[in-house]
Amino acid sequence: MNSGGSVYKTTNGGVSWKRKAHFQRDIFKKIKFFDKTTGFALSERSFIGDTIHIIKSTDGGESWHELKIDMFMVVDFIPLNYNEFLKSNNVESAWFYQAIERYDGYSWQVVYDVPRFINEFKLLAYGNILQFQKVGSRILALGASKMAKLYNVIQDSVSFIIKSLDNGYNWDTLWCDLNDVATTFYFVNDSIGWMGFEYN
Repeated sequence: MNSGGSVYKTTNGGVSWKRKAHFQRDIFKKIKFFDKTTGFALSERSFIGDTIHIIKSTDGGESWHELKIDMFMVVDFIPLNYNEFLKSNNVESAWFYQAIERYDGYSWQVVYDVPRFINEFKLLAYGNILQFQKVGSRILALGASKMAKLYNVIQDSVSFIIKSLDNGYNWDTLWCDLNDVATTFYFVNDSIGWMGFEYN
């Protein structure tokens, strides 16, 4: 993928790449596959006149077509199956959005939100849900209350991981600790994982 709106594919481990699709003026920032044939590429911020937010492939990335699904202001997303998604919205920039929404193939449903606080007559979200990962039977989501720390609303327990055991409908806290801002995480199995932080 590149900022020109193209999707490329490799079949030799990354040695060479061939363009498979081009969508004028769209900037694709994330690409994820549900399985070896069905994949999605996110373009949550298009230029003026563009309305494409997400494209889909059902043939292993050989061809791509637009989906009419609102993915504006998305931080991350994860496909749950061929037609359903979770997305995390950029609530730090657009406070009127909810943190996590679930798409059931027809419409979005709010399934999780972060706390809010008032600063100089503005309602601000504590922070964003930054990343999703499917780990075994669980879906994990990494969050950081960066805005709450910035405005001295909280001083510790800034970073957190929430979990869903029912494919994203309900969420519970798995872990909440540290005064540093988490930026990314990755688990290789149910037990072993890593996190990256903005500060140390």
